[in-house]
Amino acid sequence: MSRTTLMVALAGLTMLAPAALAGGVNIESGSVGQNTDATGISGVGSVDLGGFTTRDGIGGSVKGEDVASFSIPMYGSNGSKVFVNTGGSGASVKVNTGWTSIGENRNGQLINGSRGDVMVSWDEQVLASKNVVTVLYMTSDGQDLMPSGVMIGNETFDFWTWNVGVIDPINFQSADGKIPLFAATVSLSRDGGDSFYSSKSILNKSVSSPWGGKDGGVTQIEIGQGVNYIRLRYEIGQVPGPGTGALMGMGVLAAARRRRR
Repeated sequence: MSRTTLMVALAGLTMLAPAALAGGVNIESGSVGQNTDATGISGVGSVDLGGFTTRDGIGGSVKGEDVASFSIPMYGSNGSKVFVNTGGSGASVKVNTGWTSIGENRNGQLINGSRGDVMVSWDEQVLASKNVVTVLYMTSDGQDLMPSGVMIGNETFDFWTWNVGVIDPINFQSADGKIPLFAATVSLSRDGGDSFYSSKSILNKSVSSPWGGKDGGVTQIEIGQGVNYIRLRYEIGQVPGPGTGALMGMGVLAAARRRRR
């Protein structure tokens, strides 16, 4: 194989782009781990999944078919920890499966016999020099995740956060299960992800590099803000795939043959 042919083949790998993930979802019932179809949500409308694209198996740093845990904990004045999603800390969602329920929204108002669900979608975008893992939370009916005045018994709950992979981490294809982390942000929305009123870095706060696929969240003190959509973005390093390794090996072999000549 000539040097030119090798360079063209390697460049082709970085140019491969996965197909866009589009559409909304339809929530029927709220069983934990239930995947939903892309047809629209009552009270929210068509949902844009943040502009990230699905993995196509080429260049992905996340292990294929990976399952990770997601939850929204809240904290009380007496130190109690309760989960906003009734699926609790161990509610799991598979990568690239679209919006999936992780339990009912404990803090939602009862409307037509339902409080709505807390939903999660997550995926990995493969770029030229880095990858981006995006995790999205939302309420199925647009209600606030953490309204003011939440009480359980005599205890008030005024703080909350997110958990990603705390029980079951995101698994990477690297040898030690960790990956370089270049940037990480959390963005909050009141309108189902159409716009974000807050966006902050969480690098070296709840996550750091190298990253092992866990994020215990940063405690949020704002309540009653109408937050119904959370976007977490983790910019990570790439793990060379088998195809890339094979091509590099062929290039080394070809160079060695030329030297012997």
